[in-house]
This record gives sequence, C-alpha cells and structure tokens, in this order.
Amino acid sequence: MGLHGSDIEGEEDWDGPDLLREALQQAHRQNIVIVAAAGNENALTEADAPAAFPARWEFVVGVAASDSKKRRA
Repeated sequence: MGLHGSDIEGEEDWDGPDLLREALQQAHRQNIVIVAAAGNENALTEADAPAAFPARWEFVVGVAASDSKKRRA
C-alpha cells in the first residue's frame, strides 16, 4: 500500500493517513524495522518527487529500484 499527498484532493500538505502513521509508530517504538516501497511515479520524469507514504516518514526505511543500467525502474 502506498499513498501520495496529492491523492487527497485539496490537501497539499497532507502528511499521510493518521491511523497508518500511529500503527507504524507504535511498531517502531517496539524496535520493529519498517520497510516500504518509495513508489513508481517518478520513473517517467527527471523531476524530484517525494516518496509515497509510508516510505517518506522518518521512522520508515524507504526503498526504490533501478535497472541493470542504474536507471530508475
């Protein structure tokens, strides 16, 4: 599951779903490592795009992919 702030119409500064954030923060406090996909929306552009939620939160390890030529997958 991944979400972007722009997925919520009219809320530019949206910081992700509260229930998901609270659940993952509780897991993090129990020393559980959380790994999430950063998302695929940046593959067709050179512009910087923020990672998806929950990968963009500071207590989550965000991962991305590249191809064999070290280009964004």
